[in-house]
Amino acid sequence: MKRFFNFLLVLVAVLSCSLLLFSCGNNENISTESSTPDSTEESKIPPHNHTYEGSWIAEKDGHYKTATCHPDAKDLTPHKDSADRDGKCDVCFYTVKEPTTFTFTLKDNTGAPIKGATVKLYTNSEDTIAVTDENGNVSHQFIYFNDVKVIIISTPDGYQSINDEIYVFEGTSIEVTTDKVVQ
Repeated sequence: MKRFFNFLLVLVAVLSCSLLLFSCGNNENISTESSTPDSTEESKIPPHNHTYEGSWIAEKDGHYKTATCHPDAKDLTPHKDSADRDGKCDVCFYTVKEPTTFTFTLKDNTGAPIKGATVKLYTNSEDTIAVTDENGNVSHQFIYFNDVKVIIISTPDGYQSINDEIYVFEGTSIEVTTDKVVQ
């Protein structure tokens, strides 16, 4: 009887090892018979390839689809926003980065806003040209930025020309003052 239980114990151990070798997560080719370097015939088990369907599932660090063969299998791929650099992943549309608003204000030496000045706000990869509003402001959102700069392209008549000077944002807003032309 003791031999029978030992035999069963060995049989269970062999079956358990066999199941581990043939499980889904094994991507290696495994030979079912021992092979030597001179062996010409080997039977190999092909690697298992997951099948996926459905929509993308997004997480903070990436996105994935659920495997149809094993619902708990997850192949997380990092987000990419390289096509249009709009702050959203090109694959799953997860918001990768929120835009930051930069505001430029132009005033005269009395502190009054200058309306109608044309300015260009820009980074190395993006720019916008706009006209200051009634408060002397121009705002623009940049998602990717290193140094945001502004250049005044033109000012309304009656103001000193400060065109072609480049101002670099220290934070998210910058205020520039110019003198009225003395008549």
